[in-house]
Amino acid sequence: IAMALFHKQVTRYVDENGRQVRKSTPGARKKKDKSKVWTGRYRDANGDKQEVTLFPDKEASRQKLAGLVRKAGQAETGLVSSFDDAGKKPLAEHIDDWLTTLKARNRSANHIAKLGGYVRRTVAACGWKRLKNLSLCDAEKYLAERRETRKDKDGNLIPGLSIAASNDHVAALKNFGNWLIRTRPKRWPENPFSGMTKLNSEGDVRLERRPASSEELPKLLTAAANGKPFRGLTGEDRVALYLVATETGFRASELASLTVASLNLSAEIPTIAVEAAVSKRRRRDVQPIRCELAVRLKTWLAAKLSAVNTLQLDGHAAMRLWPGTWNEKAAKMLRVDLEAAGIPFQDAAGQRLDFHSLRGTFATNLAMAGVSPKAAQELMRHSDINLTMKVYTNLRLSDVASDLEKLPPLPTGEPRQLRATGTTDQRANVSGGRSDKTTVSVARLVAHSSDDSCHRLISVDESQASQNNRETPMSTDKKIPDLQGFDEDCGPVMLAENHRNQEPPVRFELTTYALRKHRSTN
Repeated sequence: IAMALFHKQVTRYVDENGRQVRKSTPGARKKKDKSKVWTGRYRDANGDKQEVTLFPDKEASRQKLAGLVRKAGQAETGLVSSFDDAGKKPLAEHIDDWLTTLKARNRSANHIAKLGGYVRRTVAACGWKRLKNLSLCDAEKYLAERRETRKDKDGNLIPGLSIAASNDHVAALKNFGNWLIRTRPKRWPENPFSGMTKLNSEGDVRLERRPASSEELPKLLTAAANGKPFRGLTGEDRVALYLVATETGFRASELASLTVASLNLSAEIPTIAVEAAVSKRRRRDVQPIRCELAVRLKTWLAAKLSAVNTLQLDGHAAMRLWPGTWNEKAAKMLRVDLEAAGIPFQDAAGQRLDFHSLRGTFATNLAMAGVSPKAAQELMRHSDINLTMKVYTNLRLSDVASDLEKLPPLPTGEPRQLRATGTTDQRANVSGGRSDKTTVSVARLVAHSSDDSCHRLISVDESQASQNNRETPMSTDKKIPDLQGFDEDCGPVMLAENHRNQEPPVRFELTTYALRKHRSTN
């Protein structure tokens, strides 16, 4: 195998004093020179020309190049590397084989098309031809450029790829890389994308969904019942469809696959089953439904089939409940009914109510009903409970505020002696004003409004050595509540003197809820 060792010609730009400058510098002139390091050129085992940058030392560069040539010759004669056959094969053929394997593993056609599209776009953009060209750095650079905002011909800003979509590319590339090393025999020694990591997408949510509220859902059903047919679905068909979607969390594709045989409405626990070929987790899912929904479906289906006595007729068992191609335009169908109902498709906060939001409505209703997170996860058919609780469950402020009513009632009667930490040597006056010295730190007391011992706030001079010698700012025949200790973030703690020796009350902490943005990923 021939090789060549040479100094590569480079082009520099210098100013009038001969100093190297940028090309854009005024007065810069082009100057051609030879590189200080040696460059080697040879053909590898596949017959492709390879050019490598070596060292400033000629002898070291010669030895390095000779080693590369020797290794290529050994690989060409079959003495080394079990990955040669895979390396000679075009990268496009490896991708086709990978997608064929996914199909054999019963992955959905939509899932396979998405993964294949992500990988093929990255391969084309990076110019990869064979497995040896796969580069983590090239992939990360390509995705970083795709995420940047750019301008069109008219100067309008076009948002770049979202972080969520960028993460989908990363997942697809790593999936392909794992397949390369898990096939037998291995197609490549290591996953070239194993070091790629996903970015945090919470700060770059392009599509936010919201659930349908309890006020909006009846309006939607009424508008759908009175609406015109949409791709073969009558208004009553859409009412039944929306009800099942919000009561089961089924996706549009799963709903479109349901047949009469999928229903078991007369059982003690009514159910609807989704077959494994359609279910996203690739197993037959039997979803329980409420008896009230079962009665509604019986009525609707009886009218649809003209069979009042039974639903499981042999002639109708294979008939689809909602036939046609409506699921391809499910979002448009729902939007038509939303407009008829006077419900905004997108609210003031930018959150949308599309067909997949009905699945989020089911999850949110489960949370509002007090269903346990584990049960909600099972009903939503999620493998990760975080997906159920963080992405699909969207509680409004009014929803969580009502939960506060479940807390124990506020304590009544005279307050017990509380202990506060921290003291100060400064003085606070009766009116709440502060001295010219360091600001007095005080604590706050919550007392019942009918408690006579806590009608007035008083301050004490902390510089006095004894609590018995405190100044009394006003005359009263009742005992003055004591102030004991201070906290830097609160107001004065008022203590009833006659409760001084009682033990402090048991503490409790109110539950707080984190309201987060949500986007659908499943």
